[in-house]
Amino acid sequence: MSLSEFIVPFLYNSFHQPIFRKGKGMCENRLYDQHFVVNGKKIFINEAVIDIISDNITRFIERHNKWATLEAIEQLRDSTSGEVVGAKFFGTKIERRRFLRGIYNKFPLFIRPVLFFLYRYFFRLAFLDGKEGLIWHLLQGFWYRFLVDAKIYEIEKRAKRENKDVKEVIRELYGIDI
Repeated sequence: MSLSEFIVPFLYNSFHQPIFRKGKGMCENRLYDQHFVVNGKKIFINEAVIDIISDNITRFIERHNKWATLEAIEQLRDSTSGEVVGAKFFGTKIERRRFLRGIYNKFPLFIRPVLFFLYRYFFRLAFLDGKEGLIWHLLQGFWYRFLVDAKIYEIEKRAKRENKDVKEVIRELYGIDI
């Protein structure tokens, strides 16, 4: 079974607006979790958007490894750097999600992926999705979040061990200037 065969039932609302008229929008200058800001008339699609991010588990893991690196770096730098969309609980869906992500990021490393998985799998009733749901929520809701935390831990530990700034370690490990 390919990953795309069992991801389709687990669609979530898309918070991105990737299509806009030239000159009427822009994308935030962030490494990860960037959103589009559109100036002008907006049209919303009230249908499910199927976003197949990978056609097999190997490619899923490769892509998520890359994204976990970018998210870890984003969390280690100034949290508002390059941000255009703010964080508001009573704002748009994107603003609310960014607000909740800010709360999530304040939890201790390695505890937060466990809590997030438990929330998604049990409180949001994902256990009803069968084996495919277990695979999806373990990979997306636990493993990926745990990988982000492991990368943050690795960067901070190396910076402390080598008495270097986190930015310097990120530049050495990943070739990214923040």
